[in-house]
Amino acid sequence: MTVHIKRLTEPAECAQCHRLAAAVWGEESACSVPQMVIHANFGGLVLLAQDGGVPVGFLFSFPARYNTEWVLWSHETAVLPAYQHQGIGTLLKRTQFQVAGEMGYEAVAWTFDPLVARNADFNLNKLGALVEDYRIDVYGPMQGDPINRDLPTDRWIVRRPTTVERSVPENAAVACAGGGETVLLSVGNEVTPIPHASIERAMAGAEGRPMTVQIPLRLDCLLANQPRLAHDWRTNFRTVATNLLEAGYGVSCYRTEAEHGTYVWKKRRAPK
Repeated sequence: MTVHIKRLTEPAECAQCHRLAAAVWGEESACSVPQMVIHANFGGLVLLAQDGGVPVGFLFSFPARYNTEWVLWSHETAVLPAYQHQGIGTLLKRTQFQVAGEMGYEAVAWTFDPLVARNADFNLNKLGALVEDYRIDVYGPMQGDPINRDLPTDRWIVRRPTTVERSVPENAAVACAGGGETVLLSVGNEVTPIPHASIERAMAGAEGRPMTVQIPLRLDCLLANQPRLAHDWRTNFRTVATNLLEAGYGVSCYRTEAEHGTYVWKKRRAPK
């Protein structure tokens, strides 16, 4: 397979991206062709991945004001199921970082679901993005989205600089390995969320130790087979994440373990 990445500007080309988005997320969740065309020509970026001329993936981003800077906001990235796990998403994102830098952007920002373990590994370990914030139900209900299945759309906001090449260790799990960590939320035997000490109690005895928050490895299975349990995970993770951020902690790294994923949190600033 030889994949070629093409930068798009024309309506007919952007229509190919719309069809890809509809195939992956459903028609209601796909951005319109006019939206893509305007951004593709005026400050944004639309990329198409082709295998022998066949569209297999795309990326759509636009200018956005985040905090105090203008960033290129990466809104949609999708690869057809038959072509996933073959490096196409990575190629699209790395091309985006390069072109964004050439366009004058110092960073690319985007959102992803903190409970999707494979996305956490991809975004934080493979791409080297940094977690900036946690937002509750960013996109609202998404009834027509077969992936989200009406789960509240809580998201990380992550930022990845274009001005420097972030070095990500090949074995991120080893680089993220720790000891003496305080577990705040863990995955139970039936993939149930198990809260541990409260943030206040954990901080009182932490003495500078990292905090860890675990997540299930397959949120998609929970959504398909145990949607109530998926909602329980959303609620429990939301509580812990927002409390940690309020207390001045930030996500230091992420590691994938045998039966769960783990976010490692460290103190960054004084509590608000």
